[in-house]
Amino acid sequence: MPAVPHPPWRVPLVGDALSLSARTPAQSITEHAAALGDIYEVRVLRYPRMLIVNSAALAEPVLDDRNWTKVNGPAFRRLAPMAPTGLLFTDTEDAVWRLAHDRLQPAFSRAAMRRYHAAMNPVIAEHIRRWGALPQPINVSDLTQDLAYDLITRAGFGAELTREQRAEFVDTMFALIRTTNRGKVIPFLDAVLGVNPVPPHAQALWRHVEMVVDSGSGEAPLSAALADTDPERGAPLTRQQAVDQAVVMLIAGHETTAGTVAFALHELSRHPEAADRARAELAETGRHPGELEYEDIAGLRYLRSIVDETLRLHPVAPAFIRAARSPATLGGHRVTPDDWVYLNLLAIHRDPSVWTDPDRFDPERFLAGPPPLTYKPFGTGARACIGRALALHEAVLTLAHLLHEHDLGRTGYRLDIEEFPTLKPRDLTLRVTARAAAH
Repeated sequence: MPAVPHPPWRVPLVGDALSLSARTPAQSITEHAAALGDIYEVRVLRYPRMLIVNSAALAEPVLDDRNWTKVNGPAFRRLAPMAPTGLLFTDTEDAVWRLAHDRLQPAFSRAAMRRYHAAMNPVIAEHIRRWGALPQPINVSDLTQDLAYDLITRAGFGAELTREQRAEFVDTMFALIRTTNRGKVIPFLDAVLGVNPVPPHAQALWRHVEMVVDSGSGEAPLSAALADTDPERGAPLTRQQAVDQAVVMLIAGHETTAGTVAFALHELSRHPEAADRARAELAETGRHPGELEYEDIAGLRYLRSIVDETLRLHPVAPAFIRAARSPATLGGHRVTPDDWVYLNLLAIHRDPSVWTDPDRFDPERFLAGPPPLTYKPFGTGARACIGRALALHEAVLTLAHLLHEHDLGRTGYRLDIEEFPTLKPRDLTLRVTARAAAH
């Protein structure tokens, strides 16, 4: 079999670490794809060989759960000690993962989605009004973060936090992620600098999550699911397991949505014709977004296509890692169960063999029919994001409120993408001004 290409500057001991950016690893992996092609390998110190897949054709067979399974990469492994039984960090074959997954499923049923919708509407309206009253331009990245965290705590747990409490959680979360990610590309930093896998401020984050769990309402979907004792769904969650799931829900349940909405607003500010078409769709309902029922949101097909196209161009989870269940061949190269296969959505979602003019923002792509199999912003198979329906609903509803009430003005901002390891625009600034036509 032919040798697998690899980045330049491979050296003994550290392998390809010098060719990857410790600050923006996903983006640097994608930059190498132009020169190295549809598949190449990365070797870094003690980690397994990682095959980087950049094309839809090679990605498609790897999505099959019968022959491939999820693997947690370096960033997730460093975060795992913070919530060891959390859904993100346990293996699919682990009984604890199945128990937690089954317990949480009712929190994303249609009945639960209706409760989320009713709780989210006034919270979104409250935040959007405040955005318009702030001195302009505003930092949209920070504001979408605060909104998304307020939504998950209020709608998901029934816990109402102050702005200061929300900011403390978000700041602690980012500090924790920065610390745990510090050695993800050059792992010997862990040993040389003595990085603790669970830094001291993780305890502050854990205490905050316990406070949310304990102060929430038993009527809220996530609170109810974590406290559920129905024997048909297995044993009740222990205190440790319940708080671990809450850690995952609070972090993953707001960080990805915040990034998605921020990227969408960036694209809409650059494409006012798309914003106007979304407003026309809203006008056809004859109602203010706050008056729309849960079922009405599915009818906002163009607004949903804006979210889908945003996630195509800017997948906030830029990749996921799989492993073969038995030896396989991929792109003419031998793959063993010990190898990692990194499905690079930043490249796969822009594969020109699948998407016409792939770098162009064009929401109409998603109005013509189902997306390609390799459009996977929420992962795949059994390990796809359990809260994806909630995330999409929240993003559409947020954009509906904002576009109905406000115009988006550009500030000369140039897109700069941060990695945590999820992606978000760094310090996106926009002018958000009240629309005279809003009612």
